[in-house]
Amino acid sequence: MSVAVLLSGLFLRTAFAGESVVEKTGANNNTIRYIANMGVLITSGDKSVLIDALFRRGEKAYDSVDEKTREVMEVARPPFDKVKIALATHFHKEHFDPMSVSRFMRRNPAAMFFSTEAAVELLQSDAAGFDQYRDRVRTIEPQEDSSIEFSHGGVSVDVLRLSHGGALFADVVNLGFVVHIGGKRILHVGDGVLNEKTFSAIESIAPGVDVACVPFHWLTNYDGQVLLKKKLKPKKIIALHFATGEAEPRGRVIRKYFPDAVIMSHAGETTSF
Repeated sequence: MSVAVLLSGLFLRTAFAGESVVEKTGANNNTIRYIANMGVLITSGDKSVLIDALFRRGEKAYDSVDEKTREVMEVARPPFDKVKIALATHFHKEHFDPMSVSRFMRRNPAAMFFSTEAAVELLQSDAAGFDQYRDRVRTIEPQEDSSIEFSHGGVSVDVLRLSHGGALFADVVNLGFVVHIGGKRILHVGDGVLNEKTFSAIESIAPGVDVACVPFHWLTNYDGQVLLKKKLKPKKIIALHFATGEAEPRGRVIRKYFPDAVIMSHAGETTSF
């Protein structure tokens, strides 16, 4: 059963040198730009949402945000100057960094930040200047088998709770987002793992999404293939979260099962939706 809670108060172009393009977007104003790892900037006209992009060094196995992109993003220069919502699926350092979030929030007074209780606590304790933007930060943690909705400025986001796995990460709250923007629905699952809890949460809210942004292994794992092909049936799939240097060999495997999937691993790549 889904529970919808309405939160009010929030909401998103331009390019910078050195970017590469996954596909030509033409006059289409709906784009998804790759930042690093699971980090993306979703833009439709003058509305944008930033997900899992405000981090720095991250984990050694994965690419971090390159210094040029990080600087432009953290000081809210184009294409990040009109971001109204910043989201982090969870607190792990290849998805979130309190110093990066804090700098961005202090430079962008129109933005709001939403994440888990653990991430917000780190933001409050480990980053400077929290009092300057405290009223623009929200903890958002739906219970299992429920969802929370918030909206602002013509964009709404459904938030669901996805499992981060057992054992070591059993207690980590990982959020999934369905962003409603430009008349489309974009799913982003963070580090959601393929198990019954994830299936149940996603199947309740995300079938028929226009875009699914998922870790690459969802496309090479049988359960993930079934979920994507039989249940969600997105019009476009974006594969993310490759270990450094693995996008090309993993991509060859992905193409066997999803020949039209978009593989993103270079900062600044964009695709339309």
